[in-house]
Amino acid sequence: MIDVSMVIPTLGSRPEWLVSSATSILEQEGVGVSLSIVCPTGVSLPESVVGKANVSVRHLDEPGLSRAINFGWEESPSARYYAWLGDDDLLTPGGLKAAVRFLDEHPESSACYGNVRYIDGAGRTLFVAHPGRLAILYTRFGKDIVPQPGSLFRPRPDGGPLKLDESLKYGMDLDLFLRLRLEGRVSYLDRELASFRLHQSSITFNNTDRREAESIRMRYLGATSARIVSRMRPFFNISDRLLYRAVQRDRAKAGRGR
Repeated sequence: MIDVSMVIPTLGSRPEWLVSSATSILEQEGVGVSLSIVCPTGVSLPESVVGKANVSVRHLDEPGLSRAINFGWEESPSARYYAWLGDDDLLTPGGLKAAVRFLDEHPESSACYGNVRYIDGAGRTLFVAHPGRLAILYTRFGKDIVPQPGSLFRPRPDGGPLKLDESLKYGMDLDLFLRLRLEGRVSYLDRELASFRLHQSSITFNNTDRREAESIRMRYLGATSARIVSRMRPFFNISDRLLYRAVQRDRAKAGRGR
């Protein structure tokens, strides 16, 4: 039985990082993983990845990151849980097993997230983010500090695979977290689950669409709350910066990071 349906969407332009990303998934112990790598037709992927068991390559020429992830999840409609990982990110050893165990033991939770190590292009630690249990509450109003790498999601209530909103360009994870919060508890697991690679070609580095994020939040707020949040936006702009800095730990130890 498949415990986790994992998807890596990729253009195949970073083969070394893709190998590391896929390996970090496939070497997770104590959990059954099905890995779907979704890429455009004609992209050549490293044989060291595509030749492994439990790995399938699916070709998709439709645009959009959300569409690629949905396409990969559709391959495993009966998986117990769902997740995705960027082709430049890494799962922490033992992290997926810990997340699966947590959701197994907490049926009231529709998703879980944890701590994430931010690394540079060479794999050196920049800082470790500890978002805390209140991050999902703050994300309803301010900056999204709930990390997607390492997070794990339950299927839809009808048992089918999850589906990201394909109309969104960058905020699909924010929308998913807020949507799942309506179906159950989005829980914080206080342990390191993944590493997020921050570099000049990463989506997070280059693409922060505040208007899209704001429109997503408005979907899940009532009319009165939406008006209040809009009026308090200058306050949240300040608190966003302070809180983002507060969740970054071990910054002083970055030079000694792995």
